[in-house]
Amino acid sequence: MENENTFIEQAMRIPQLEQLFVAFGAGTRLPFVTCDEEDFTDQIWTFVEEEKAKHYANVRRENFQDPLVVVKVPGDQLLPFFSSLFSYGIDVIMFQEEERLTRLPLDKLVKHPDLSQIPEEKRPLLNPQMQLSGIHFIQEMNRKERNAQALHEYEEEMAANIVRSRFLVPHQMEGDAPLPDGSNIRIPCVQNKEGEKFQPLFTDGQELLKFDKERKLRASIIAFEDIQKAMGQEVKGIVINPMSLNIVLLGEKIPALIERFKTAAQ
Repeated sequence: MENENTFIEQAMRIPQLEQLFVAFGAGTRLPFVTCDEEDFTDQIWTFVEEEKAKHYANVRRENFQDPLVVVKVPGDQLLPFFSSLFSYGIDVIMFQEEERLTRLPLDKLVKHPDLSQIPEEKRPLLNPQMQLSGIHFIQEMNRKERNAQALHEYEEEMAANIVRSRFLVPHQMEGDAPLPDGSNIRIPCVQNKEGEKFQPLFTDGQELLKFDKERKLRASIIAFEDIQKAMGQEVKGIVINPMSLNIVLLGEKIPALIERFKTAAQ
């Protein structure tokens, strides 16, 4: 366990870095997350040297069948990168420089956003628990040799979190107000390889911006239990965070999912 002096030294070191290398999950396109076996904190892995990062990725690939990639985060993007981790439910940054590995609590490295003074109807939507459970599920799914019990537990936790969550539902509207028949509203869709259409939902604004880089879309916040009312008529189902987790749910399965986990959502 690092002492306070070590933490302060490393915390002051990070803003001076020209870049930092981060282990990402190839299947999630998000920072790779591990759960500490002792205190159960969720942590990501960062490295000053690219070779150390690649070595970590190779070890995880060979020993745990985790498909990882190494992503370089420029120094001027480190603060927003670390701040974004709150939306994924991350607790700890594992920071390796040369042979020294330091555990840096995220909330001591960057300030956790305080939304308590913002009226509830104006607060940005965040779903850290849904994001975190989705990351663990997709990471396990992408292993060549899956742990069936772990996969089932991650899926159950993710499904319960989906049902209890609210989502951003994007749309494009011609004019300043919707017409009574809704004819001036367009719902964006994504297609799979078979040409089937799925309606995208997003856990937060950060994920929406990955999809809508030109910021042409508007978005409404809708509880999952009401999501079928907002689904387009021609869609096969929904896809949550298509630019990262890419969790696909068939429309015909949604009522049973809500019924199964509605107690957990209350």
